[in-house]
Amino acid sequence: MSWEVAMPETFSAWHETATALLQRKVAPPQLHWSRQQGTFEFALFAAKDWQELPLRVVRCVLPVDFVTMAEWVFHFRGEEKWDLLYRAAFRLLFEKPGLLKDPLDSDNRLLRSMHQNLRRDAHKMKAFVRFKKVGEKFVAWYKPDHITLPLVSSFFKERFKTLHWEIATPDLTAEWDGKALKFSKGEAVAPDRQDETDSLWRAYYRSTFNPTRPRVKAMKKEMPVRFWHGLPESREIAQALRDAPARAAEMAFAQAPSAQSFLPETISSLGQIAKSLQACQGCPLSRSTTHRVAGEGPVTAELVFVGEQPGDEEDLQGRPFVGPAGKLLMQAFAEVGIDRSKVYLTNSVKDFKYQKVGTRRLHQRPKDGEVAACRPWLNAELSLLRPKVLVCLGQTAAFSVLGRHNTLAALQGKTHRSAYCETTLVIRHPSSILRTEDPALKQAAWQELLTGLKSAFSMVGCVGIEPTTTELLRLATF
Repeated sequence: MSWEVAMPETFSAWHETATALLQRKVAPPQLHWSRQQGTFEFALFAAKDWQELPLRVVRCVLPVDFVTMAEWVFHFRGEEKWDLLYRAAFRLLFEKPGLLKDPLDSDNRLLRSMHQNLRRDAHKMKAFVRFKKVGEKFVAWYKPDHITLPLVSSFFKERFKTLHWEIATPDLTAEWDGKALKFSKGEAVAPDRQDETDSLWRAYYRSTFNPTRPRVKAMKKEMPVRFWHGLPESREIAQALRDAPARAAEMAFAQAPSAQSFLPETISSLGQIAKSLQACQGCPLSRSTTHRVAGEGPVTAELVFVGEQPGDEEDLQGRPFVGPAGKLLMQAFAEVGIDRSKVYLTNSVKDFKYQKVGTRRLHQRPKDGEVAACRPWLNAELSLLRPKVLVCLGQTAAFSVLGRHNTLAALQGKTHRSAYCETTLVIRHPSSILRTEDPALKQAAWQELLTGLKSAFSMVGCVGIEPTTTELLRLATF
């Protein structure tokens, strides 16, 4: 035998209905919840059979934590909630009192899932409702996922207790006049309303949008697209995302350490650059070095070499490429026939970055921000030189001159056009040869360096030293 019961319109009506059914110990499979009009009493007792059902339990008291959760689940959008709520109540009283403490129970899990969905929906409604002033009343339209308005109306009443406001949803409309909260029929479609607060919301969003972290997926998770229609600031999202890369770059440039302010306003010579460099405090590296190492060579040099940064010997002497890697490069110059006095040697970073271990200062690769901070000095040098061929020794120099558009492997062995030179090459840094322990690999790296230098030398056609001198500079090991 089954019984038809009308779906209550309020939670208190459901609680009353469920209590009466539980007193008669009507089993969940015997109930069919319908949308027929009428009160519970009419639906329950209109059938002759109901009048014959005796009260089997005089007092039915449901657990408080269940009633609290059920009040939320009652507002879930979905008719499956009716069977679930009554079935859970019946089981708590007559079959499994510890149902709510069993994480594996299917009814308990479904109840808590619905409850969590309602809590999330209420949170979003509190966050995304936007009021507009119409006459003397503040009005808003919002489309929640569930029938959430009765659950959050007290929140808005307390927050805006002195205002006359109205919130409409497709299900219900809540109105507070400063004295009483009333519910009426909802509005299916959002009315087309605008006021001066729209521009304020849009301006607020533009000013608070962080272009350095445009996490679109996270934004859509927190503020789903289906809610955007009610938010004036949502009209700014697309443009803000398009402008994010350019704005982030501007912010990084404005906030990052830079040597730009230490450069002379007018630069006329390499000597002027070298002199001004000594006073640079553009990044933290300048505080721990002995000398800031400027480039070295004639302004007429057609062949220019850019390395990474000074080493320990360069820092102590204040000259580029005088340490072990520099001596190895000079040996390679001699092998190829390049005269050091006719080329210009410099580094991407002018200060020695190191880690002190005992009395030794061990080389550390500079970070991107440190390379960027020092780039104004390199830019000043190369802008005066305008070489015929520019050679980048290693990764740091390559990325400083050409940018991080490709990997080092993709840049090596090819001719590139840079902002300073039509012909820019990327070859191995001599320090990488010193770090290679395997003899065969060391010899291969050495030949690779020589090949790169020969290529650069042939492109510029600069004057070389006598080939016989090569033997004087050759080292048996390096």
